[in-house]
Amino acid sequence: MNIQGLGVALHQRRIVDGEPREGLICYISRKFKDSEAIYGATQTECLFLVWELEKTYSYLEGAVFEVYTDFTALKSFLNMKTTNRHILRWQIAIQEHRGNMSIIYKAGKIHTNADGLSRWPFENIEINPAYEPEVASKIPIHIMEIYRKKNIRFANWEPGSGTPDTNQSRPEEKETPIFEKSSSGL
Repeated sequence: MNIQGLGVALHQRRIVDGEPREGLICYISRKFKDSEAIYGATQTECLFLVWELEKTYSYLEGAVFEVYTDFTALKSFLNMKTTNRHILRWQIAIQEHRGNMSIIYKAGKIHTNADGLSRWPFENIEINPAYEPEVASKIPIHIMEIYRKKNIRFANWEPGSGTPDTNQSRPEEKETPIFEKSSSGL
């Protein structure tokens, strides 16, 4: 077995032309952290379940869903008696899904999509195109530059001259509204 990380394929069942079909929602994977690479099979599969539920929470919250696994012992994970602190903590972490979740065994030969994701050694990179710290720190300046180019002024502020509240007011702009649209439109 050459498992290098965790992999999830999230699907949704729906009826298409009167036939039940599964539609892919997303694939998610990550490489093991150094401390996780030494876990045994049970700990690895339990980690997978907790990580998968955390990553897909926005899709699964309140829904009745099935988790397919090629590890039969995972079916008894919620009722497992153990003194392993990781497993105890993970059992507590997924309690809110207990009534909505069914864990179903599916042979690895049939279960290829998520299994393949766990075998590819990719770097762990969190990607959120809606928030890039390098870009986010420049957004206010960028927005003000756009306003300036479109002849919309921010009262008492010029790009590159500090924050608006630290600038000295110019006498001719004291009564200027915060945004002023030029007569040329936009």
